[in-house]
Amino acid sequence: TSGRREKVDIENVFRCAQGRYQRTGRCTMKKRISLICLLTAVLAAVVFCALWQSAAQDRSALHALAQSGAAEAYALFSDFQEKGYDSDYWGGVAAFHAFQQAYTSLTDGTVKAANRPLCSAVYGGLLITPERAREHLPEILDAMRLLAADVTDENAFVHLAELSSALEE
Repeated sequence: TSGRREKVDIENVFRCAQGRYQRTGRCTMKKRISLICLLTAVLAAVVFCALWQSAAQDRSALHALAQSGAAEAYALFSDFQEKGYDSDYWGGVAAFHAFQQAYTSLTDGTVKAANRPLCSAVYGGLLITPERAREHLPEILDAMRLLAADVTDENAFVHLAELSSALEE
């Protein structure tokens, strides 16, 4: 009986030690997993913030590009009205196209995207029917002056809508 008792005691000690190891191992494993999850979440937050800042900077760069394209178009169309050089007209058309492309990228996925067909129609009119567009130069200048000041000005797009209709006639 004493041999059997020693065997039971040894088994109990073994089980107890094994239980402590497993409990300690599980605790350590849970701590490690928690630490890994925490570090992963922090890293994801840092990456998200960096991408968000980059997107915000891209958006302001697109806004500046659209505004400078509109300002350049206004300047060149003004020069064409004053001097009559064809190169100024075609430079204005190219600058309008630069404005149009930047505006398209700037408004992608926003409610302002509804104005993009107006820009395309006006650009098409400037490109395909330059004689008719030259007849409407004051309207072009009004719209470009407003856009040069603020590319999101709804009044400018009202002018572009009227201009688009006039160029299609």
